[in-house]
Amino acid sequence: MNLPSIHGLVLLPLAALILYRLYRRHRRNIGPQEVTPLRMGLRVALLSALAVFILILPLGLHAHLGLLAGVAAGAALGLLSLSHTSFETRGTKHYYIPNVYIGLAVSALFVVRIVYRIAVLYPQIEQNGGALTLPNPGDPLAALGGSKSLLTLLLLGVVVGYYALYYAGVLMRSRRIVAAQTVAAAEPYKPG
Repeated sequence: MNLPSIHGLVLLPLAALILYRLYRRHRRNIGPQEVTPLRMGLRVALLSALAVFILILPLGLHAHLGLLAGVAAGAALGLLSLSHTSFETRGTKHYYIPNVYIGLAVSALFVVRIVYRIAVLYPQIEQNGGALTLPNPGDPLAALGGSKSLLTLLLLGVVVGYYALYYAGVLMRSRRIVAAQTVAAAEPYKPG
């Protein structure tokens, strides 16, 4: 009987973790989601900081243009998704209902790229007796295809642009709705 190698067994928990995170993201994108300004604002800040960090790395013009094109495409998808997002208030809490399909598609793009890289790297790990040798070990994105991989940076830009713009848009629209509800509640009732 041919048993899987120890390296294959190590990748099983990684694959299970990726599937679990996809399931959690899928569950998070269905139904009303509470507007959490601190958490959402932190996500916008972290995603923006990630994009700026990658842009200041000396990766070359093509890599930077790939990231910026991805951010622009992600921002456009974020605007589209935001136009299909509805808002509601229950008691004192405010909720948004995201577009399921756009959010999942954006997340799936990047996850598929990561899974593809794992599939490409796995045979190399097997050949090297369990050692992973990357072409440029000093590259922070070497395991994902390298920072010079236009496809990786393009897809990363889509994810960053989408979620940064989407969460910022949800926060702004939610504040406007809350402000309008506050003004409407403060106005005296005038029978018609």
